[in-house]
Amino acid sequence: MDSNLMYTMEKFRKTKLMTLILNPMNNLIIDINEEAAAFYGLAKSDLINKTYNSLSLDEEHYLRLQLLKSLEIEGHSFASKHRVITNQVKEIEVHTMTFETSQGRVILCLHIDRSEEKKIKSLLDISERKFKDLLENIPSVSVQGYRQDGTTFYWNKASESIYGYTREEAIGQSLLDLIIPNSIRAIVSKDIKSAFELGVPPEASELQLKHKNGSLVDVFSSHAILKLDDREPEMFCIDIDISERKIARQLRLAANVFTHAMEPILITDSDANIININEMFTETFGYVREEVLGENPRIIKSGIHGAEHYKMMWSSLISNGTWTGEVFNKTKNGKLIPMIIRINAVKDNNGNVESYICFFTDLTYIKQHQAELERAAYYDALTGLPNRTLLHKKMISAMKHYKNNKEKIAIVYLDLDGFKKINDSYGHDVGDLFLKSIAQNMQKQLREHDVLARLGGDEFVAVLVGFKSKDDCLHVVERLLDAAQNDVMIDKISMHVSASIGVAIFPDDANEPDLLMRLADKAMYLSKNSGKNKFVLHNG
Repeated sequence: MDSNLMYTMEKFRKTKLMTLILNPMNNLIIDINEEAAAFYGLAKSDLINKTYNSLSLDEEHYLRLQLLKSLEIEGHSFASKHRVITNQVKEIEVHTMTFETSQGRVILCLHIDRSEEKKIKSLLDISERKFKDLLENIPSVSVQGYRQDGTTFYWNKASESIYGYTREEAIGQSLLDLIIPNSIRAIVSKDIKSAFELGVPPEASELQLKHKNGSLVDVFSSHAILKLDDREPEMFCIDIDISERKIARQLRLAANVFTHAMEPILITDSDANIININEMFTETFGYVREEVLGENPRIIKSGIHGAEHYKMMWSSLISNGTWTGEVFNKTKNGKLIPMIIRINAVKDNNGNVESYICFFTDLTYIKQHQAELERAAYYDALTGLPNRTLLHKKMISAMKHYKNNKEKIAIVYLDLDGFKKINDSYGHDVGDLFLKSIAQNMQKQLREHDVLARLGGDEFVAVLVGFKSKDDCLHVVERLLDAAQNDVMIDKISMHVSASIGVAIFPDDANEPDLLMRLADKAMYLSKNSGKNKFVLHNG
C-alpha cells in the first residue's frame, strides 16, 4: 500500500472510529480498520477487495452518486444502510475524504453507527406510550381534547370524576355545552377561536367550570395547541381540581418529581433568592441545600459571560416569562460545565411573578463528541498537528489577513531525509515516536501565529506569517532545518535525520493556496536533488 495511504489509515485507526478506504474506480475496499471489521462481524481479509456496494442496502444509483460527490466535495457526508453478519440492518452516517496516492485518488470513509439513536427513539416511543397511559389514568388531573369547532375528542378518567360526564357522554359534544358556564361562554368562545388562528394557547388561569349536576368546580386550567403535519390542529385542556385535599396531593406529586428529576432544578423567589434545589443539583454542582438557600444563583456563575448576556436573559424573562440559552456554569470545586438553561417565571392570578424555576441540561458529553469528530476531521492523530484540510483553511485565512496588511507569508514544504531508514531499522512504532519528537522540535521554533501541519508520512508544511520581505523569513526556516536534524533519543538509541525544504512566498510567487503548495513542493525537490539538508527558495 502507498506509504502516504498507510500513514493516513494508521491515523484513523487510532481514533477508534470505523474507517474504510475505497478505490473510486471500482468501489473495491482497499483497506479497513479493526473497528469497522468488528462492526460487520467479519475478518479484515474477508472484506478487503469486496465492493462497497456489497455492504450497503442502498439503491445502486444512490450509492454511486454519493461516492461521486465524495470525489467532488471535500468532507462530503451521507446516510446509508448496511447489513452486518448477524443480519441486522444498521443506520450509518458516512463522512468521506479523498487522498492522492501513487496509484491515484482514494476515498476514505468514516462510518458512524446511528442505530443506537434509532433504539433510543424506540425507547422514547415506549416512554410516550407510558406517558399516554399516565395521562389517561393520572388522578385529579382532567385532560380533554377539542377540535377547532369545539367538539370533544378526548376525555380522560379524571375528567369523568371532576365534571361528572362519562367518556361516552362527553366525546362528540361541544366544549361550550359541556362545562362552560353561561357567564363566560362568549369569552371562552373568543379565546378558542384566537388560539386556533394564532397557534397560541389561552393563558393558564383559575376558573369555575360546570359540573354535570349544575354545580361549579374550581379548577386551575391550562392549555396546549398541538399541530401535526398531517392533521388539523387540536387543543388540549389540562384542569386540576384545586380543592384542599386535591391540591395537597398535587403538591406531593410535584415535590416527588422535583426531588428525583434526572436534571438539576433550582427555584428562586421573585427577588432571585434561592428557595429550593433538588438532589441532582447537589450531585451536579456540589452544593448541599443549606449552602445555597437564600443565595443568588450567581454562586454557580462561571465568569465567562459578560453583563450583556445577563441583560438579555432578564429582558426575555420580564417580557416573555421565559428564557432558554447555552451557558457555562461552575461547580463548587471550580469545574466548568457547558449547559442549556431553561428559566420559567411562575406568576400569580394578577400576573405578578411569584418565583422562577431553572432547569439545567449538561452538554458535556455532546461537546466531547463534537470535539472528537472535529479532531478526527482536522488534526493529525499521530502528532496532533493540523492536517491537510485544516492547513488549507488556515492558509486562506492568513492570506486574506496579511494581504490586507501588505505583509508576506512563507509556505515552507519540508520532507525528512533518511526517515525511511529509521522505519525499516526500528519498526513503525519507533518511527511514529520519532516523528512526534521531530514535530515537537519544529513546533517550538515557530512564532505565535505561525502554523505547522503534517501532510502525512514524513512531509510537513509550515505557514510563516507577517514578513515585510522574502529574506525576513529565512531565519525561521533555518531554525526549522536545525530542529529537523536534532538528535532524538528513543529506547536509549540516538537517531537523527536531516530535512529538505522548499519555500514559496505569498504574494510574490502565487496568490492561490494550492499553487503555493505546489511551488514549495517543487522547490523542496530541488533541495533534495541538490544534496539535501538545505532549503531552496522558489525562483519565480
